[in-house]
Amino acid sequence: RGIDEDIESFKVSIRALKFKRNSLALVSRLPPEVLATIFSFVSSPGGPKVPVPDAKPDRLGWLCVAHVCHLWREIALNQPRFWSHIDFTALTSAGIAEMLTRARMAPLFLK
Repeated sequence: RGIDEDIESFKVSIRALKFKRNSLALVSRLPPEVLATIFSFVSSPGGPKVPVPDAKPDRLGWLCVAHVCHLWREIALNQPRFWSHIDFTALTSAGIAEMLTRARMAPLFLK
């Protein structure tokens, strides 16, 4: 058990160091509102499509920005307008419920 605890401790340390490294990047100095505006170009229905491996075309491709770093994930996941375009043909009922929750009071665009 001692080794497993050491491994877990190292994982926590590595996560903290990665978080610190990412916070030193120049892009991290941009205000969250600016990053959200940039992300909105990817999330808009007519905007550029971001290829996501093993994903169906036009299906939450913008979500890849949430996989870049912790800061980008927090910004992307907390932007109601990104979640307001709901395609009922491409999501499970759990996915639809999650999108509705994240959309909060943003106007909905249903397909």
